[in-house]
Amino acid sequence: TKPSRKHRSNKLKAPLNSQTRYSFQVSNMACLYSPHSIVSLTNRNALTPAKDCYGTARPLLRSARLRTTPSARSQPVVSSKFSFPNIFGNKASGTQKSRKKEVDAAKKDLLGLLEGSQRGVVKVDRGEVEAVVDRFNELQGDTPTTGADLSGVWELMWTSEKEVLFLLEKGIFAVGPAQASYQVIDVDNGTLQNVITFGEDSESAFVVQSSLEPTSDVRVQFQFQGAELRLPKRTFKIPPLGKGWFDTVYLDKTTRMARDVRGDTGIYSRTNLPLDAFQ
Repeated sequence: TKPSRKHRSNKLKAPLNSQTRYSFQVSNMACLYSPHSIVSLTNRNALTPAKDCYGTARPLLRSARLRTTPSARSQPVVSSKFSFPNIFGNKASGTQKSRKKEVDAAKKDLLGLLEGSQRGVVKVDRGEVEAVVDRFNELQGDTPTTGADLSGVWELMWTSEKEVLFLLEKGIFAVGPAQASYQVIDVDNGTLQNVITFGEDSESAFVVQSSLEPTSDVRVQFQFQGAELRLPKRTFKIPPLGKGWFDTVYLDKTTRMARDVRGDTGIYSRTNLPLDAFQ
């Protein structure tokens, strides 16, 4: 005989937790990265353009013309906590659930590797980081990564690029320490912007403007068009040099991973900043 309605109701399962979150704290610096920089600082008094590299940075304050909402201005300049929200929804097929578990496990491993690395300034085992990126690349499969989802303001979490790491570690003499690094990608308008902010209040920034064109499902080519060092009272123009490409080997709603023409790797976190934040 069939169990009564009351009996059947007692056998209902408890609701599943549809969201798994991971987060970590890094010392005074934000990390979940965007690729690269256009300059190397050969001494404390001069910036030298470097070929086939590209930069990134933190939101500018009034002097650097950061466009943001009043609520955003009230937030601290440096973010120190990252979390990965559920991007698969509440209902998923068996395959989606399995992939979600793999992504969550890979992100947990990645956060553990990068904790305390200060975006790559503090050395970690690069081989272990690259192995985790390879796992993400396998999870990406054949899904294209150069569409509209690539657009956004991406904050650098970790990079192997020496020029960026030098600026992040040393800052610029008489300007101040580096605060953050960003990459702004606008696929529809074909533009790429790399920014590094400096000074205790991020009132200065080094900004590189480039054109951008997807050439395959994973590859984007870029051509430098201009660069400038923005200081509170003056802006210095720097002639653009070079071009290159990068492959986005993994992309979801919160995270991007890229490898470029020079063999460097960058890991990035999507921010809520508008595409014109550094105009």
